[in-house]
Amino acid sequence: MNQGDNDVRRSWWRFSGYEFWEPQPPIGASQRLREHFRYIRPAPGATLERYEQSASGRSSKHPSELQTALLGLDLENEPDIMDFCRRFGLLGILTEELHSMTLAARWEHLTDSPDDPILFPGQMRYSRTHWGWTGNVRLRVMGENEYSITLDDNNRSENWLHTLVSPEDTSTPPGSASIAALFSEAVEEKPLDRALGQFFPAVAAADLKTYEYPVPMSEEFWQQYAEPLGRFKSAVLGFRDMLANLAQAGPPELLPDDVLRTVMRGRAQLQAILSVSPALVLMDDGGFAPRWAFSSLPAIAAFEVWQQLIGGQSVKHCKRAKCRRLFIPPNNAREYCSDRCKMAEEKARQRRQQSSL
Repeated sequence: MNQGDNDVRRSWWRFSGYEFWEPQPPIGASQRLREHFRYIRPAPGATLERYEQSASGRSSKHPSELQTALLGLDLENEPDIMDFCRRFGLLGILTEELHSMTLAARWEHLTDSPDDPILFPGQMRYSRTHWGWTGNVRLRVMGENEYSITLDDNNRSENWLHTLVSPEDTSTPPGSASIAALFSEAVEEKPLDRALGQFFPAVAAADLKTYEYPVPMSEEFWQQYAEPLGRFKSAVLGFRDMLANLAQAGPPELLPDDVLRTVMRGRAQLQAILSVSPALVLMDDGGFAPRWAFSSLPAIAAFEVWQQLIGGQSVKHCKRAKCRRLFIPPNNAREYCSDRCKMAEEKARQRRQQSSL
C-alpha cells in the first residue's frame, strides 16, 4: 500500500532490555559527577531490533509518543528512564554528534587482493553521509618516515595484517574525530579517547586512542555502545531548553530584544539537531513511499517539532502553575497540557471562589 505524502517513516534501534552499569565511580565524587560514570547499556542477552515509528506529519497535529515521552520523562526516576529506553532505545548522542572519525593506523594491503605481498600503514575513515555511514582506508605509501612490510615466510600475513602500526613506522596522524555538541553546529576535531571514549566504557582506558571502533549504527556498534546517565539527562534537558526558547515566538517587531535573541537561539538549536535525510522506499506494489533517515532520537523528535511549527502550531507552557510543562497543542487556543491539568486548575479555581465568599 502506498503511503501518503505527509506520512513520516522513522526507524531506530533498541534492545529488548537495558541495565545501569557503574564500573568504577571516582572516589568522593558528587552525585552529579557520578552520573557521568554510570552508564545505560544493553542488558546481557538482550536482542537488538531495528523498529519503525510511524507518525503522521503536517496532516496530524497530535504529538507522537516519543515527543510526549521526552517532555514528560522524570529524569530523577531511574525506573522511568529504563522504561523509556526499552520503549525507544538509547538517544544516540554520539551518532548525532559525530560527523566523521579516522582510526589509528594499521597494516593494510595496497590492493584488494589477499595475495598482495606488501603492507602499508592505512587508516580507516568513517564519514556520515545522506545514506548512512561509509568507510574507506587511506594508505600511506610515500614519505620519509613511512615503512612497509614485505610478506614472506618470516613476515606472515596473519602476524601483521590489520595490526597497529607503531608511531615510529609512519607519519600518519593519530586517530581523531570531527564532532559537534548536541544542538550546536560548531564542529571541532578531537582525539578518539576524548570524543568516543565515554560511550565505550568497556574499552580499557589505555586502548581508547587506538581501539578499532565499529562503524556507527552497525549491529556491532550498538552492542558496544552505552550512554552515560549524565549525558542522557543533559540531552533530554537540551531538547526541552530548545522548545522553551521557541515558546517565546511572536511577531518579531513586537518582541523585546532579549526575547527575540532567545527565539533565534531556539531556532539555531532546532536547525542544528535536524539531521535528517530523505529517501525513497520501493513498496511491494511497485510504488514509492517516503522514508527519512535520522541520526538520533532527539533528531526524530526535533523533525516533528519543525513540522508542527511550520504547520502553524506553537510551543506553550501548561497554564497550571504546578505543572508548567512544555507542550505543542493541536490548536493554539488550548492552554493546558492535559485534561488532568485542566480539571485540576478548574477545581483550584472553584476552591478559591468558595474561600472568598
